[in-house]
Amino acid sequence: MAVAVEMPRMGPDAHEGVLVRWLKTEGSPVTPGEVIAEIETDKAIVEVEAPAAGSLVKLLAAEGATLPAGSALALIAAPDEALPNLETLQPPAPPPTGEERVPLNRMRSLIAARTSRSKREAPHFYVISEIDMTEAVRFRRELSETLPAGVRVSVNDMIIKACALAIKKHPIFNAYFHDYHLVHSPHVNIGVAVAVNQGLIIPAITDCQDRDLVNIAQTSKALIERAHGGALKPSEYTGCTFAISNLGMYDVDSFTAIIYPPNAAVLAVGSVKEKPAVKGGEITIARLMKATLSIDHRVIDGAGGAQFLHDVKKLLERPSSLL
Repeated sequence: MAVAVEMPRMGPDAHEGVLVRWLKTEGSPVTPGEVIAEIETDKAIVEVEAPAAGSLVKLLAAEGATLPAGSALALIAAPDEALPNLETLQPPAPPPTGEERVPLNRMRSLIAARTSRSKREAPHFYVISEIDMTEAVRFRRELSETLPAGVRVSVNDMIIKACALAIKKHPIFNAYFHDYHLVHSPHVNIGVAVAVNQGLIIPAITDCQDRDLVNIAQTSKALIERAHGGALKPSEYTGCTFAISNLGMYDVDSFTAIIYPPNAAVLAVGSVKEKPAVKGGEITIARLMKATLSIDHRVIDGAGGAQFLHDVKKLLERPSSLL
């Protein structure tokens, strides 16, 4: 007799879960208690075990799907056993005419699970500042002219260095919330959001507290190249302690980013644009950039966020301090 693998019921308040990934393929033999899938609820990542021996004759849910607790995920049976009417287990909801249902790939499934978890668990608030990047742009150009061929410092490299220095002054931004404790890391690993074909990945430049600006530029370039080539080391895409998301290259003025769990904050930056600005009582043209800091209120309060962003702003407006 076929046995259904069900979405676990994790408690009275856990009404649904996200199927993060299958660990077995359709037709695979399974034994009782063998882990066959991973799901994410509002509490945690949970392993789904096979309730019986046999073959995984039918997968009823795609990776990335959100399903109610108790719904059937798969069927286990003998290979030649007749299956029950699947409509009685999980009535399909056909898409409207002309629409197509496309299962999420592995990366998009993880993005769906992590961003949902972050917005659900972390009480986000936002601090916004406009940074005068006029001197930073000039400094970057002059510095790059002194460097060997092929080595260039980008605006994003300068932002990474500024954040690393600000974290040194405000180490709470390198901590995260877990089980009503704050967990502090001695390593400042700054993640950089990289758009790839499958979705988004946030590899980290490790130990930024020990790197100078040029080293950050060289490491960042190599890291982004490996991200696009699928050649990242596990430590580079799992160890991020603070993240930066830069959409300036897409002519975006400003945006808010979702905190990358379990981090306590993420900095979102837009384009550097020429705009009128008042300096010394006179109107002049400056290169301005909007920066938005998303913060987990369980870890950091508003004043702490304002002080951190103020220090990032001060460092970028006086770029020689980055050396």
